[in-house]
Amino acid sequence: MWWNIIKESRQTSRTVGSIDWENEAIPEENEEDDCKKWLKGLYDIMNKYQDIDYAYTTGANHSKQNVIKLDKIPENLACAIKDFYTENNAHEIDTNMVSLKPFFEKHGVDEKFIHDTFINTYLADYFRVEILIDSDDGIILNAGPSFSWDWDDGPFSELYDKTQNENEEKPYSKEVEERVKQFLNGKDKLTKRICDFIKEFSEYIKKPEIKDYLINYISWAWRNLHKINYGVKSINKETSDSFKIAVKQYF
Repeated sequence: MWWNIIKESRQTSRTVGSIDWENEAIPEENEEDDCKKWLKGLYDIMNKYQDIDYAYTTGANHSKQNVIKLDKIPENLACAIKDFYTENNAHEIDTNMVSLKPFFEKHGVDEKFIHDTFINTYLADYFRVEILIDSDDGIILNAGPSFSWDWDDGPFSELYDKTQNENEEKPYSKEVEERVKQFLNGKDKLTKRICDFIKEFSEYIKKPEIKDYLINYISWAWRNLHKINYGVKSINKETSDSFKIAVKQYF
């Protein structure tokens, strides 16, 4: 009868319209594709802050050019590098065959890449956050700023040079004195740029403690510059502590 047809139609509508969306299977993203995206993200951060690399910006190192050829980087290599950064407990991440090998073996990476992959995160007397991957086709990844905290070849070198014009009056350089004051007041652009990079980099590799680790070295660089400018070997504790406190403003 006609009412049975309507009844069956209603039952069919309720069945079709009662899909359990919460339990519906959602296709999983390819983990290895995520690794390559992650590696590209790391490159982008390093490339974004390449201007703090003194040798790079001054042309002292003409051979250093940032490059990433994502299509040439094996997916399992990208995953091994991601794990190496994010699962390594050290503040300073350096590469050698012993430290890299477990991550390469985990993802089945060709052993030849152990000798062709260079990763360095070193923040002590020399600031270096770099990654380099070489291959038979040439360099397929190269990025990361590096410089000396001291007067050697870093962004502070010009300031150190100005303190070498010694005379009877101290400070030796009024310009350096003003820059130190800017730093202490949280207005130094170079320090802000370095701190922004470390903040973004450390959060990306899930190691926010690197930020605290870096504070000592930035404060040392400015404190040392201040002492040289005044021709003294030591300063009182209150003044010394003010440099470390000043760095925290930049984060």
